[in-house]
Amino acid sequence: MAPLVACASDCVCNNAVLAALQCAATGGSQTTCFAPVFTAGATGMAVVTCLLTSSSGCSPMLDASPEAPEDGGADVSGEAGSDAPGQGG
Repeated sequence: MAPLVACASDCVCNNAVLAALQCAATGGSQTTCFAPVFTAGATGMAVVTCLLTSSSGCSPMLDASPEAPEDGGADVSGEAGSDAPGQGG
């Protein structure tokens, strides 16, 4: 988390991350969008390295357990939900 906090206080890095997120949100590739962050300010390289390695110190959400599947997902036996062909639904 330290690299992200440091980047937030570095205007050049912070603005580069904002631009990268906007780029990715509008359909840009992660590589193309986040490449400029690597050289942004004094902390950009640490942010990109943190994101690429997905270290637990980078984001507290990386260790969160996934939620259970919603209705229609596979059940314990591995069969599909009631909407699957041949299941009467």
